[in-house]
Amino acid sequence: MRALVLLPDRDSRGKKDYTAVFRPEASRFVTAVRDGVVGAVVTVKEIDLGQPPGFRVSDFLGWIDEEQKAGGLDLLAWFGHGLKGYLPQVGRGLYPEMLGSRLASPKRRRVDVALFACSTGDGAGPHGDGGFGDLLRDALCKGGSTACRVLSHTNAGHATWNPNVREFLGAGSDVGGTGGSWVVAPGSPLWGKWKKALRGSLRLRLPLMTTAQVHAELSAT
Repeated sequence: MRALVLLPDRDSRGKKDYTAVFRPEASRFVTAVRDGVVGAVVTVKEIDLGQPPGFRVSDFLGWIDEEQKAGGLDLLAWFGHGLKGYLPQVGRGLYPEMLGSRLASPKRRRVDVALFACSTGDGAGPHGDGGFGDLLRDALCKGGSTACRVLSHTNAGHATWNPNVREFLGAGSDVGGTGGSWVVAPGSPLWGKWKKALRGSLRLRLPLMTTAQVHAELSAT
């Protein structure tokens, strides 16, 4: 497995979002991937927030291109802020369609994206349809990665503890789909266990697990 972990390089003005959340959680995630997947190659890159948005987008996509040339990217994780339509610390110029086209390949049907970012799983349509995560899934499917999976939060909250997580699955389609589905539905029988488990290692292992595995683990506790 080849994984690329991206995050900003500093705190937002007046906040400690990088030093208190994004950087330490990204480091823990790297450890979880290396412990969970034998031989995993994990690269970490930080976006220079001092650069203009166009340069940030160029760096973001350039690092993906480097990983693709080095053997193909299986997992992309972003630890940073998010909105319904874009990643503000990268810039509006990073369209989900653009990102998906760089990640996708008919030779690599399975590509996973974990957006540890607020609101990227929300959208104007039902179940997050039309939002960043939904459009990214659609672009991955159109590019040939029809077994893709995009994980993203539907609202504002902690980057990894937020329980409102949707998954957008390729499900074999070459065009995408309409919205996504909850990993664990709010108010469902597993909801309480899910919220508690996200304060432990599950929040970091989530991108390496299927939803069925998540449910089985929660049910066993």
